[in-house]
Amino acid sequence: TYYEHRFVDKIDFINTLSHTIKEPKKVFLGLGHFLELGDYNNLLDSVLFYESGYKFEKILDHSNRLVSEWGEIPFSFFKLAVYFPDYLFKDLPIYCVSTIGRKSRLAIGAENFIQQIKQYDPLILTAMPYEIAFEIAKRLGLDENNLIATIYKIEQTGKQKIYSGGIEKFISGDRKSIEIEKTMIENNLSEEDVLYIGSGEAGLKTFLNRKYSIAFNPADSVI
Repeated sequence: TYYEHRFVDKIDFINTLSHTIKEPKKVFLGLGHFLELGDYNNLLDSVLFYESGYKFEKILDHSNRLVSEWGEIPFSFFKLAVYFPDYLFKDLPIYCVSTIGRKSRLAIGAENFIQQIKQYDPLILTAMPYEIAFEIAKRLGLDENNLIATIYKIEQTGKQKIYSGGIEKFISGDRKSIEIEKTMIENNLSEEDVLYIGSGEAGLKTFLNRKYSIAFNPADSVI
C-alpha cells in the first residue's frame, strides 16, 4: 500500500479535504479524547496509581498493540478488562459518575467543532461509561440519539441507582465498526454517505473498514 505524506497549513488542509472526501450524510466520531481534556483518564490514574500523570490509557494501548500482533485480539481487549465495573464502579451511585461528565473540561474548540458538523447528524462512539459521555454530549448540544457508549449494569437500591457489577455493552474498537454498519443499514446509508473521524488505536479496524476516514492528531502507531 502506498501512502502520500504531506505537510500543509490549515487552509491548504481544508482545501485538500474538500476535494478528497465527498460531503457525507452522517459523521461518526471516535473522538473521546478530543471532546474532553483527559479528566476521565486522570481519574483512572488516581484510582489505580493513587496519583495522575501515569497516562494509564497509553500503557494499555502499548500493551494491547504488542498482544494484538500475536493474534486476532481486539485493540480494546485490555480496556475491557480494566474498565469492567466489578473493578472500578461496583456499588458506586451513578450520579457520582455523571458528575464527572458534567465537570470534565471540554477541549478547546470542541463545541464549535460539533456545531460545524451538526448538519451531518454526528454519532459519537466511545468506550467511556454512558453516564459520563451523555453529560458531555448534552453540553455539546447533542442528545442520546448522537451517542453510543459503554453501558454498565445498574440496579435500584432504595432511592438511588448504583452500578451492580457487570456490563451490557462495551464499545471496543471492533464494536465501533459493528455499530457503524448497523446504523448504515438502519438508515440506508452507503460507504459514500459516511465519514469516520477518530484518533486512537482502538479505531484502527474502523479506519481500515471505512472508505472515508480522518485520523485526528493520531499517534505514530495509528499513522
